[in-house]
Amino acid sequence: MNRKEVVVERTFHTSVEEVWKALTDKDQLKEWYFEVSDFEPEPGFEFRFYGENEGIRFLHICTVVEVERGRRLSYTWRYEGYPGESLVTFELVSEGTERTRLTVTHRGLDTFPADSPHFVVENFNAGWNGLFGQLLRHLEERRAPVPSSDDYGCEIDLNATIESIYDALTNRIPLWWTEQFEGSADRQGSIFTVRFGDRVFKTMNVTELSSNARVVWFVVDAKLDIPGVDDPTEWIGTTIVWDILRQEDHARVRLVHIGLRPIVSCHEICADGWRQFIASLKSYVESGAGAPFRTQDSSKDVGR
Repeated sequence: MNRKEVVVERTFHTSVEEVWKALTDKDQLKEWYFEVSDFEPEPGFEFRFYGENEGIRFLHICTVVEVERGRRLSYTWRYEGYPGESLVTFELVSEGTERTRLTVTHRGLDTFPADSPHFVVENFNAGWNGLFGQLLRHLEERRAPVPSSDDYGCEIDLNATIESIYDALTNRIPLWWTEQFEGSADRQGSIFTVRFGDRVFKTMNVTELSSNARVVWFVVDAKLDIPGVDDPTEWIGTTIVWDILRQEDHARVRLVHIGLRPIVSCHEICADGWRQFIASLKSYVESGAGAPFRTQDSSKDVGR
């Protein structure tokens, strides 16, 4: 690992303007970054905030040095009471109307005390990755998806309690969807990945949980490397909404996959996949035996 700088890059499914606002609006900065006293994207503007590492609070002192609206923002970064000064640079690149690649480069880390465990490059790398995760959740919360009549959707009645269905969607995914499951899905903000062999995976952020009533996942990364799919990243930026409805003598599940529309090349393959695994979900909550994708099936082409 480079001991002098850290580079972290992430693609966000929103406009450059929205990402720029999140980087420069003091009220938004307080929601995902640090409790900044004030901020202005103007060269020479100084701002301060506290950060904590292993129980020790550090006062960060930063000065804006470069601003290209919607494209680039740089500021110095130092700590009160410690030698050294580094440079943080954010670069934004539009990849379409609602897609922005953001790169942060933190240079000059070798100017900080080499004998202090607080200033090792691994801490900065973990810190920026964590902040980008918080930025992702912040942007998602401000970008509530609006379903379209073209979005894939279905309803199914189940002879099960709403509690058992909610549990299946938050704690038992490997028992009805795929055994190749990583992470957790039981808390808002959790990240999990489902895999279907080596050529298909989806990584989700749990953006909403309403106990025994609603589960919402936002797809942050995906690959569908299968025949018939033109763009293997088509799931990225889509939202999966599960509503659990109590009926008189049973429960009903309503699924809407916002963004999975007929114009998407994987639409038919993925719609078939949803029908298969919703049937597996029904079997699991009604009998305790689902039909998830199993590890020994990994040689098959699966688009689920």
